[in-house]
Amino acid sequence: MMNQNLIKLSFTLLIFMNGITSHAQESLQTRLPKDTLIKSVKKNTLVTGMAYTSKLHYYGRTDSLSSSAFIPTLLLSFKNGFYLSSNVIFINNSAVGIEYAATTAGVGYRSGNDQGFVFNISADKFFYESSSLVQSAVDGQAAVNFSYLDKILNFHTGFSTAFSENIDLNASASLDHTFRIKKNKVNYIITPSFTTNAGTQNYSRTYYKNIGIIPLPVPGTSQEITESSKRFTLLSYELALPVIMTYKKFIFNVTPSYILPQNLVAVPNRPDLSEKGNGMFYVIAAAFIKLDL
Repeated sequence: MMNQNLIKLSFTLLIFMNGITSHAQESLQTRLPKDTLIKSVKKNTLVTGMAYTSKLHYYGRTDSLSSSAFIPTLLLSFKNGFYLSSNVIFINNSAVGIEYAATTAGVGYRSGNDQGFVFNISADKFFYESSSLVQSAVDGQAAVNFSYLDKILNFHTGFSTAFSENIDLNASASLDHTFRIKKNKVNYIITPSFTTNAGTQNYSRTYYKNIGIIPLPVPGTSQEITESSKRFTLLSYELALPVIMTYKKFIFNVTPSYILPQNLVAVPNRPDLSEKGNGMFYVIAAAFIKLDL
């Protein structure tokens, strides 16, 4: 279960970095308001920088390594709404230190202004390094997000599909409000948010099937059956308090978050196949530079 969890953790980070182009994905992963990076621009822009997350998780589900990650990122957005993105993921933990884990390449399109309805669609391909921590279980993902932006309250909903040996569907809904403060030449953007996440979970279940003539649990007449199962369920609740600072071409983000996992899968007598997770506090920090082309 450790390798599979870390695969999912890396997948979450890939969504995290691509989320900088979509507010719905931001509400799920990045908490980086879209107008700091990819608002309705009149010029082509290039954004590059580094992000750090203090704890890897998959909707609050974790393993015993308590890994963190460093993520260099690159985003090229065009004034017609299209954008290209790429991220490199380095995982850090006590077992291996800092280790290269994966690279992602993505393409997307955003339509809409800074008020009213906003639509975003994206697709990403993942390239994994062969290692004991990360295997290529998730080949890619496609996502679509819708937002309604208002001065009082913003609403976001998003849907994504992860492609691997099993196809996973995920959905999110969030509410937030944006506070803007300007002091001298520094702009502060604070966006407290609440997010609900749901999705499918692939797991295994074991039961005993009677193979004898007599429909009773007679020794030697039952067989242990293990099969795969899938369910779509509530995965987590999350509270976040993103704080964004912009100065000229520089963007800084610090986001403390608290996530509470829901409906953890428990496989009887198989703790290695059961999900582990508790309410968890973690921090995302990022620094970017934005250049007009």
